[in-house]
Amino acid sequence: MKNEKGKMPLASLVFFFHFALVIFPLPALASWASAGSLGSNQAKSAGTSNLTITTTAAAEANNVIVCALAADNLDTADAETTHWSVSDSASNTYTRATEFENAQGSAGGGANASIFFSKVATQLNSGGTITFTSDSSVTAKAASCWEFTITSTNVVSVAGKSTLPTDGADPAAISLGSLSAQEYLWVHALAGEGPDTDAYTWDADYTQLTANGTTGASAASNMHVRSGIRIFTGTTDSVDVTSDTSDRDYAQVLVALKEAPPPAGPATVPRVIRW
Repeated sequence: MKNEKGKMPLASLVFFFHFALVIFPLPALASWASAGSLGSNQAKSAGTSNLTITTTAAAEANNVIVCALAADNLDTADAETTHWSVSDSASNTYTRATEFENAQGSAGGGANASIFFSKVATQLNSGGTITFTSDSSVTAKAASCWEFTITSTNVVSVAGKSTLPTDGADPAAISLGSLSAQEYLWVHALAGEGPDTDAYTWDADYTQLTANGTTGASAASNMHVRSGIRIFTGTTDSVDVTSDTSDRDYAQVLVALKEAPPPAGPATVPRVIRW
């Protein structure tokens, strides 16, 4: 493949350059960006699928929907669990990033905090619905959903997660660390066993998402969701939220979502070309 002077012809160099890009494609750079709220809602009646958000904006294909959920707990001991699932009217698939219950020893005695996400395959139009379904009847629950943009060909995964219960006290700071240094979407969700009128001083590093919650009757019969996000490159982070009203039973979760190119398929060996 060399000419009489021992140099590779230009055509051959071009061929090998293109071949190398096929076998070793350049990675798409991470590029999380907030696109805004998709809506929030609450429900205070017993049921398994009576919490639905009607979207206030469209979530376009290849974007990411992230939802924070707060609900009455179903378990009797503090633990990560899998009681909830999420679906939408465009049939997109939702992944549970984490779901954690502060149980307080009995069903309905504490709080469940969850985060779900979806890499949108089919556009979810404004006026569409996002439905939250539990495997057993739950009375008080609230949820909020937000849209983000990423590199369209990238995939999303959970790089790390942390959970924290707080019992009848100011919410403690929650931390997550030991991650590889790169850009993440850090998502925090707090489920509080109290009315939506409860107020907080939010962590200054985090942008608070749309809040919602139930009201009426005793404080402990209600549930509210508070959530926030931060986009930055790092290996560790913490969120410290202060209650400005009464101290409650809380469940908190913090996750780091990573975007990256999809796994490469098997390399294709080209035919040998003789010159």
